[in-house]
Amino acid sequence: MSAKTEERVRSAIARAGEEISEKAWTVGRDKKAEQRKRLAWGVVQGVIGAVFTLGARRVGAKAWGVLTGERPPTKR
Repeated sequence: MSAKTEERVRSAIARAGEEISEKAWTVGRDKKAEQRKRLAWGVVQGVIGAVFTLGARRVGAKAWGVLTGERPPTKR
């Protein structure tokens, strides 16, 4: 068997194995429940990101004030 053909066969077998593994993971799972979990996870990530962003802005503003003695520049 040539190297090219052998590589194609190996990759085809690997893809088939991945597909079987993916199908086995989804058997017995509720699709809507999984979608709700993904949505909830996205909301949690968004909330945590927003809280940390606000906190970082406040800490940055305090640090700017301590380092320069001025109020931080703001958008107008």
